[in-house]
Amino acid sequence: MPQAWAAGSVFTLLQALIGFEADAPRGKLYVDPMLPDWLPDLHLVDFRLGKRVFDLRFWRDGEETRFEVLEGDERMVERRSLATASIRAPEAV
Repeated sequence: MPQAWAAGSVFTLLQALIGFEADAPRGKLYVDPMLPDWLPDLHLVDFRLGKRVFDLRFWRDGEETRFEVLEGDERMVERRSLATASIRAPEAV
């Protein structure tokens, strides 16, 4: 019998590869993709964010991972470094 954690692990892997952060109230999707060598191309079909639906393509171009919005409002998908987005400035002492 499948375990619940096993079903969720696919989405965790996907989040690690694409580095997505959803802002559903605004209908925005932020991505910071980094595909490994063994996965040069990835298509997401029917990716839903609130009422919005996207088809997205990610591919390796040398050391960089690029993306394009195939279906959906491309203005709602932005590249943003998620590693630095959550870092806060140190508090004054």
